[in-house]
Amino acid sequence: MVERIIDRYVADVMRYIPPLERWKAERDLKEVIYEMLDDYMEGERPVGRDARAVIRDLGPAYYVASEYNQRKRKARRRRRIVTVRAFDRLVHVILALAMTCVLLGAAALALGITDNMIAIFTGAILAIGLVIIGMFRPLPSQNRRPRRKRRTASGKDTQ
Repeated sequence: MVERIIDRYVADVMRYIPPLERWKAERDLKEVIYEMLDDYMEGERPVGRDARAVIRDLGPAYYVASEYNQRKRKARRRRRIVTVRAFDRLVHVILALAMTCVLLGAAALALGITDNMIAIFTGAILAIGLVIIGMFRPLPSQNRRPRRKRRTASGKDTQ
């Protein structure tokens, strides 16, 4: 009976979770419920009303699902920010390498050390490649939505 109550609650929550994330969310939610039930019962065998009490503590199904979805969105946003930062660092390293190639090639050419222009061409190609990549990147203002102001209990606006 306890399993049936928990399965019914989990099925209600899964209605509000995107289909591709349901199997993991279902497993995580059942794990949380059973842990809470163990803590609630302190080693005794649970009955139906105990499972209902734990589920009541969790809250309505749509609330649990919205909390789960919100956590997932935050994790995706953090992952995207880290990826953008890593890409920016890579662009800076490649740009520094390109400028170094151009400067060393120009210095070697000017000093008469070599008449080979491979270093200059390599640096120029890297720099042109970065410019082309930069043309297709969205502007930072396109990625960010304006933050809405929230009102505090005193009625003042905050960010």
